[in-house]
Amino acid sequence: GGDKVDGWDGWARIPPTVAALGEFEGKRYGIPTGTDGRVLFFNKKLFAQAGLPTDWQPHSWDDIITAGQALKKLSGVTPIQLNGGTAMTEATTMQGVLPLLVGTGKPVYADGKWQGAGQNVKDVLGMYQRVYGAGLGDPLLQQEAKGRDKSFSEFADNRIGILLESDYFWRSVVEPRAGVAKMADRDTAVGWAKIPAMKPGGGVGGQDFVSMSGGSIRVINPNTKYPRQAWELLAFMNSFDATKAKVSGGAQITPRTDVNDDVLAGDPMLTYIAKQVLPITRYRPGLAVYPQVSSALQQATADVIGGKTPDQAAAAYQQALTKAVGEGNVATG
Repeated sequence: GGDKVDGWDGWARIPPTVAALGEFEGKRYGIPTGTDGRVLFFNKKLFAQAGLPTDWQPHSWDDIITAGQALKKLSGVTPIQLNGGTAMTEATTMQGVLPLLVGTGKPVYADGKWQGAGQNVKDVLGMYQRVYGAGLGDPLLQQEAKGRDKSFSEFADNRIGILLESDYFWRSVVEPRAGVAKMADRDTAVGWAKIPAMKPGGGVGGQDFVSMSGGSIRVINPNTKYPRQAWELLAFMNSFDATKAKVSGGAQITPRTDVNDDVLAGDPMLTYIAKQVLPITRYRPGLAVYPQVSSALQQATADVIGGKTPDQAAAAYQQALTKAVGEGNVATG
């Protein structure tokens, strides 16, 4: 029933970048059921105090550093929270390394190879050095077991200027009523901006701005005796009505643009993710060895935050990566 699947009207409502979540090596295996997007969140009150624009949109990594330097003049404020180190686990990779890496023009995995210690990875580690070597980030937050939670409460407390996070931060962390680090004035105090490529046009696909997304998919068991019925159920479960019912009045991004238009109308931040960020995002590779690669990347950031040079950290990453995936699966360029 391939024709029936390809002819489903729902595909037109799912951005190709989001549909890619259900694909592997160009083949479609399922329908995405949920997704998110990453941006730079910033504190407008601190920006105003530092003489920075409250409608800030950086166009390069240099712009982020420049804003960080202005914020550094405020006492008791950590200018930039860029997740790093091993204690933050996957948050380091998804809210740090991978958004920066796609900003250099290379994803972590492409054409059957993992990104080795080439210039792109060194550039990413160089950005960590610029943040932590110049006192624009708090290295201790990256080492503490509860460092990420602490960074959340510090942001809510007006003590962090810029923080790279997913929309989860907006809807579940600093959410004024039920958030884990409630921010009473969230709606007026928190700004957001797209993550810029290292330089304009330097991101994956020649993009000026980049993002990474998580998410989940539903797939059909390829061995099913009832493929037609299974597809009909899957199509129904991902229809407009079923998708809308699933979020049941909550503000959450769905893979369907028509549902997002409907349920996110009252939330400017989530609307921004749905309209501006999902069309430019990328996903992690769905490969079993990925967690080992992620750990090696986390360790590389820890090395840099701890004082090693990007070259030294990259060399150690290359060794760990080769051990995890095998030499023939590492891109050297």
